[in-house]
Amino acid sequence: ILSLSDNKLFGDIDNLGKAMVGCMKKLIMIDFGSNNLSGGLSGWLGSFSRLLSIDLSHNALTGSVPSNISQLVRLNELDISHNFLQGILSEEHLDNLSKLSSLVMSSNSFKISVGANWVPPFQLYELKLHSCPLESQIPRWLRTQTRVVTIDLHNTGTIGPLPDWLGTSLMSLSSLDLSNNLLTGKLPASVVHMKSLRFLRLDSNQLEGQIPDMPRSIDVLDLSNNSFSGPLPHNLGNSLRFAFLSNNHLKGSIPLYFCDMALLQVLY
Repeated sequence: ILSLSDNKLFGDIDNLGKAMVGCMKKLIMIDFGSNNLSGGLSGWLGSFSRLLSIDLSHNALTGSVPSNISQLVRLNELDISHNFLQGILSEEHLDNLSKLSSLVMSSNSFKISVGANWVPPFQLYELKLHSCPLESQIPRWLRTQTRVVTIDLHNTGTIGPLPDWLGTSLMSLSSLDLSNNLLTGKLPASVVHMKSLRFLRLDSNQLEGQIPDMPRSIDVLDLSNNSFSGPLPHNLGNSLRFAFLSNNHLKGSIPLYFCDMALLQVLY
């Protein structure tokens, strides 16, 4: 295990990585998160075949993600968020990572490009891609991630409608953030079946229609800055603490059930 996170380390990680290959091939964890390291990942990252966890987040890394990352067949956690990485992440990178459960790549400049019918070999519990330029519809392959608990795709340029399978396939989902995108259409009524959902952010999109009933588990709900219309739903859940519904086209009376929400702290 090599953990040097939260320091003030600087220098070229490419040179460091190549030096480590010669003497540390048995590493199972590399954590250089929250430093000031620069350079790229090519030429060394795929050589640590025993790695279970990689955290290179919050540095100044550049270049692309090498395709030989696919050689890390034991990898469980990958966090390369908050860097300056670019290029394309494809099926070639991901197809052998059957043990991957946490994929965190937020705040970079690369795109993910996989086939429309691609089925990942892994089951994620966490996916964070916020502030990456995906500029596509919600990936269809997410439908296969039946164990996922957290999905964060906010500020990714995600376009198009919300698929109905969000409320039928992702039953373990606890946190979903699709805010600050270009989503259109209606919020599927199937969302009420997401019994584990506690945190839902869809604010700052172009969603319309009536707000459907929410699952009883919902704790934080942000639907502000959309074009929702009509009356408020019959049910916004029993556990709601924070609700943001401003800047829509809602009408009608305020439901009496708000008086029974003992946990409600903010209604805005």
